[in-house]
Amino acid sequence: MDPTAHRQYRQAPIAEAICEFQFAPGDESVAFPSAKLHEEIKQTYDGIPRAVLTLVGGFQGGVVAGGDLTSTERVQLPNEDQSRLVTVGQNLLSINILPPYAGWIDFQSRVHDVLPRFMRIAKPRGVTRIGLRYINRLLIPGDNISPAEFLNMPIRSPSGFPTSVESFLSRLEFTYGVAGERLVLTVSTLPQPAPGRTALLLDLDAISNSISAPISADAALAKLSELKKRQHEAFEGIITDRSREVFDATA
Repeated sequence: MDPTAHRQYRQAPIAEAICEFQFAPGDESVAFPSAKLHEEIKQTYDGIPRAVLTLVGGFQGGVVAGGDLTSTERVQLPNEDQSRLVTVGQNLLSINILPPYAGWIDFQSRVHDVLPRFMRIAKPRGVTRIGLRYINRLLIPGDNISPAEFLNMPIRSPSGFPTSVESFLSRLEFTYGVAGERLVLTVSTLPQPAPGRTALLLDLDAISNSISAPISADAALAKLSELKKRQHEAFEGIITDRSREVFDATA
């Protein structure tokens, strides 16, 4: 059994799941790959392609390094209801899933279908970075909840501060023992969705950078399975049993 096949929740808090690959440039004479890729996957991604401008920059510790931001054009290839999306950029490919989330096996199969096609068409030298990100929106009954009841991340007021925390934002970057591999955790309050309801953001981004040389599609897909396992372990490690009650676990 796939070790990443794990417990399912009736009310999974996933707002968006994103798998992103970055590539080492290959043959510069190859045309921008979005049109050819769309031709191959249009039965699945049957919406209207659209070009978007995206701001990118070098980030260090969550801050844009040197204040440098540039815009780059990307092409989005959605399905008809906009809930599944492939984005193609310069040396970049991402596969996005919006609700309903059908589970890891479905998401993984989409990645396994699109990545080899992209690499055959775009002809990069290989994959240099893999990111697997899950943006979770926890909807919790109650107006004045304690985040520590739902997340293993206590928020404590220093001496002399009010004891009631109205909002917070925390971003932590963790490194693994393998060079180039890290986990980025962002937790915050979100605007109240409705009276008697509280919303929390739980954003987990598992990242692998190829330090020595670009890697093949097969190696990248194998690494992706490792990142999924780490992301899942982190998610189950930070939520509490109170959260699991809200998510309505089936196993």
